[in-house]
Amino acid sequence: MKPPRVLTRNEQQKLTERQLRFYRKALQNYRAKMDWLDFEEFAFRSESPVYDGAPRRPDVLDSPLYDSLREMWLHLGVNQRMLKDDEKPHRAAKH
Repeated sequence: MKPPRVLTRNEQQKLTERQLRFYRKALQNYRAKMDWLDFEEFAFRSESPVYDGAPRRPDVLDSPLYDSLREMWLHLGVNQRMLKDDEKPHRAAKH
């Protein structure tokens, strides 16, 4: 499995300050090899900044921030043997 993509400078500039701090913390957690389930709770909990500005939850699914977080989550799951490399859920768990 290839490593998760990192947001480009342009994509990061489009984030709110809260989302940017959150994204940087997510990168730290990912690089620290945070437990897969803990990362899921951190990234996709109901009050997560990933949902800021999205009128409906499904609207966030195409955002670069969500995509990057999802890839980090999947990569952690594969590396921690919680997911098989070919097992790629369409969406993170609903909270």
